[in-house]
Amino acid sequence: SSKIYRSDLKLEVISKPRGKEKLVQAIISIIDSIPNGRVIIYSVSVSDCITVVNIISPKNIEIYHGGMKSADYDITLKLWKNGEIKFMFATNAFGMGINIADIRAIIHTTFPISLDSFIQEIGCAGRDGNGGRNVIFFLELTFIF
Repeated sequence: SSKIYRSDLKLEVISKPRGKEKLVQAIISIIDSIPNGRVIIYSVSVSDCITVVNIISPKNIEIYHGGMKSADYDITLKLWKNGEIKFMFATNAFGMGINIADIRAIIHTTFPISLDSFIQEIGCAGRDGNGGRNVIFFLELTFIF
C-alpha cells in the first residue's frame, strides 16, 4: 500500500517565468542542481513538450506523450528504464507504472489536469528513500475565479 504523506519529498511552488526561454532557463537551473538521479518534467501540452525539448536538446532529454507512435513509446521507455535517459519531458501519458527508484526531481510546468495525476506524478520522486524534489510552476492568473 502507498501512503500519501512522504516526509522525504520536498514540494516547491514557484512563480512561472514569462516566456518559453525564461521557463527553459528555470528548468535547466533545477536540472543542474540535481547531481545524480533522474528528472521528469511534466506539461499538459504536447506542443510545450516539443518546444522546450528542442530548446534544451543538448541536455540529453527525451520526450514522451500520448501522440507518439507505439514503437517510439517502447524505445523511449526502454532507454529510460535502462538509465540511458536522465531527463524526460512528458505529458501525463508518462508516469503510470513508472517505478524507477532514483528519480530525484519532478517538475510541473503548470498545474496538472487533476489532483489524482498530481499526487501520482510527485510520488514518483525518491522511491529509493533518498528524497525527492517536486517543483510546480504557476501563473498568478491561474487563481483568478
